Amino acid sequence: MPDPRKPIGVGIVGLSATGGRAAGAHLPALSAVEGIELRALAASSEASAQAAGAAV
Repeated sequence: MPDPRKPIGVGIVGLSATGGRAAGAHLPALSAVEGIELRALAASSEASAQAAGAAV
């Protein structure tokens, strides 16, 4: 049985450091939920993913 004290890890595909739906809507919504932890993100390039990670 999963431990209810551990956060649920989520990832976002398409998170951009320059804006967009994921950054403007999905990320704030997930951040508002208790027990959710952003663990991964995917972007169109490594540089974009690093920039988005730094912005989060």
